[in-house]
Amino acid sequence: MQRIPIDRFAEALFVLDDGRPMCLEDWQRERVFEPVFDTMDDRGLRQFNEALIGLPKKNSKSTMAALVACYGLLADGEPEPEIYGVAGDKDQARVIFRQTSRAIQRSPVLLNEVRIYKDVIERKDGTGFYRVLSADAPTAHGLNPHFVIFDELWNQRSYDLYEALTHSPVRRQPLHFIVTYAGYEQYEGNLLWDLYQRGLRGDDPRFYFIWSHENLASWITAEYLEQQRRRLPEHVFQRLHENRWTSGSSAFLPRDDVDLAITPRLGQTWAPGGGHAFSVGVDLGLANDATVVTTVHYDRDSGKVVLDNVKTWRGSKLQKVRIEDVEDHLMNLHENFPGVRVSADPWQAVNSIQRLKERGLKVEEFVFSPSNITRLTQNLFSLFKDRRIEIFDYPDLIKELVSVKVVEKSYGYRIDHESGAHDDHVISLGMAALAAVSKAQRKIRARWLDGDDELPAAFSRASGGF
Repeated sequence: MQRIPIDRFAEALFVLDDGRPMCLEDWQRERVFEPVFDTMDDRGLRQFNEALIGLPKKNSKSTMAALVACYGLLADGEPEPEIYGVAGDKDQARVIFRQTSRAIQRSPVLLNEVRIYKDVIERKDGTGFYRVLSADAPTAHGLNPHFVIFDELWNQRSYDLYEALTHSPVRRQPLHFIVTYAGYEQYEGNLLWDLYQRGLRGDDPRFYFIWSHENLASWITAEYLEQQRRRLPEHVFQRLHENRWTSGSSAFLPRDDVDLAITPRLGQTWAPGGGHAFSVGVDLGLANDATVVTTVHYDRDSGKVVLDNVKTWRGSKLQKVRIEDVEDHLMNLHENFPGVRVSADPWQAVNSIQRLKERGLKVEEFVFSPSNITRLTQNLFSLFKDRRIEIFDYPDLIKELVSVKVVEKSYGYRIDHESGAHDDHVISLGMAALAAVSKAQRKIRARWLDGDDELPAAFSRASGGF
C-alpha cells in the first residue's frame, strides 16, 4: 500500500464499530493529526518523533492510537515497519490492539493486507507487523520500532520499558505516540510527570504536546459529566474527566451522603422479618484493631441494602479479642437471621471458619486481594451515591464513614484511613454489602434469564461505581 496522508487513510479505510469509516472531528485533525504528521523539518521529514496526547476519559484516545498503529503498519511508507503497543500491563496494551484488529476486519481493503493473530498483526507481504508487548523491559531491548503506541502512561511508573523502546537511528521517521490522562504521582523520576513537565517547558523541538482539561469530543455532554461528578470521588472525577493531576486520595464520602443514608426507623435488630436473606461481614482485629461483625440484607422491593445489626469488640496488646466470643455471636446470628451467609478474611480466621462450617454456618472466604478490595470500595461507594443503602445511627460506623478516604492504586481503588484512625466498621459493612448485592444480583439475573422478572436498572451499576 502506498503512503497516503493519515486523515485520508482514516476517512477512507479505518472503519469503526458503526460500520462507517472514521470521520475526524476538527479538533482531532487540527490539534492531533495535522501537527504530528504534517509538520515537517528542513529535510522534509516529520518534525516530531514523540507526541504526548493528554485528554480526559472517553475522548477517543484509544481510537486515535489504534488509527496511528494501523497507519504506521500499512500506509506510512516506512520499509519493514515494526509497530509496538505497550501499557502498564499486557491486558491494557491489548485494548488498542483489539480496536486496531477490529477496524481492519471491518475494512476489506485492509483485511486483504494482513493476517491477524492473538497479539500480532502481520503484513501478508512479510515486511512488517504490529505486536503487543508485555511490561517486561528486558524483552524489549534490541527491537527496531517504527511506531510505539503507549497507552495510559500514568500506569507506567518506571523508565525501563520507555528506554528499551527508544528511537532507532536507522528509522527515518520514528514516532512514540502516547495517549493518557493525568496521573497522581507528581515527582521527578515518574515517567509521565517528567514528560508532562517537558511539554510544559516547551524546550524539546521534537516533542509534540497537547494537554487539555476540556472535553474536546462532541459526544461528551454536560449531563454525562454531571452524572460522573455525582458518582465519583472528587479527585477521581478531576483526574479522569478533567485530566488534572491529583494527590491520589480524597474523602470517601461527603457528610451529606452519609446523613441521607441514616434512616430513623432503623436500629439494632435481632428479630428480622420479611423473608430476606442476610449477609454478614467480619473484619477481625484481635489486638490493636477492632473486630466488627455487620449484618445487612438486600430489600428487593426498594432495591436497597439495609443495615440490621452491628457488633464491635475492642482488643489490646494486653487483652486480645476472644475469638470464641465472635464465634458465639455469629452462631446467634445463624439462629436468628434466616439464611445468613458470612464473609470473612481467612488470614486470621482460618480455624474459626472451619469450626463455624462444622457447626452448620455458611461461610465464604473473602481474601483482600487487589480486585476484591476494588470491588468492595466501588460497590459501597455506589450504594451511598445512588441512595441504595439505609443504615442506622451507629456512632463508630458514622465516624468512620465521614473520615475514611479513597486511595487510588495501580490496581484500582481502596478504602483507607489516616494514621491513628480506623476503618474496621466501614470494611465490615463493605464486605456484607458486597455479598448482599452480589447474591441479589445473581438471583435477579437468573429470574430475568428465565423470563420471570425484569432486570432493575440499578443492577447495571451494582458492584461498580468508578
